[in-house]
Amino acid sequence: MFVKVKNPAAKCAIKRNSSGDWPFEHIVHNLLFPRSRYEFLGVSEERGEARIVLEQKAVESETRASAAQVAAHMAALGLIREDRFFFGCPLLAVTDVGQGGDNALVVDDGSLAFIDPLIRLKKPAREIVAALIAD
Repeated sequence: MFVKVKNPAAKCAIKRNSSGDWPFEHIVHNLLFPRSRYEFLGVSEERGEARIVLEQKAVESETRASAAQVAAHMAALGLIREDRFFFGCPLLAVTDVGQGGDNALVVDDGSLAFIDPLIRLKKPAREIVAALIAD
């Protein structure tokens, strides 16, 4: 298990989300990527700013997913390549899931696990969560 202390406003410029969207980003993450789901532990403070505390099970893997494996997995989720970095659909987009990094891993059974992807919400969070739950 890993405990992660995160700035909820981090990467807002890349994601284009408001700083208040962070709870929904983590809910969407858990729905899209259950193999690497987060458990919310609480809120902390660092240098006068709020931090969220999450726990994530360790993913045991020594193999990074290839670009083709990532693209196939994203397509299975209904997310297509939007540009060099993002996979998306009308509801949301995901980045930081490959491009030579270590955030997309192949686990023992051949499936993929995604660690700390960035999620852009394109529609209201309730609409996104309802659509993901309905699938």
